[in-house]
Amino acid sequence: RDGFCFGVDEQYRPIQADAGEERLYPAEKRVKFYRESHWEQFDNLLVDAGLLIRSDTGEVRANSTRVATLLALTAIHDIMKVKALLPTVAYQHEGYMGYMP
Repeated sequence: RDGFCFGVDEQYRPIQADAGEERLYPAEKRVKFYRESHWEQFDNLLVDAGLLIRSDTGEVRANSTRVATLLALTAIHDIMKVKALLPTVAYQHEGYMGYMP
């Protein structure tokens, strides 16, 4: 919860709620979200998505394959926002399926 609401430090450790106003800017919204969110619903969402696995004893662990897949998809999604890297239609195929060079 701390990392989700307040971020992580330079060593990727979750920042705590008492880290100070400057570190948590905007602190009021972050603390409110931390205190008032329905964390069980977040847990259930991540379990339902297959990112977390809950054992019969209630222990929760990450599904590393599924998490890595989601991270790869996120990276590809972000890369495709870089105009220079977008695929283009070759001029000899101009107008292919409505796409223009």
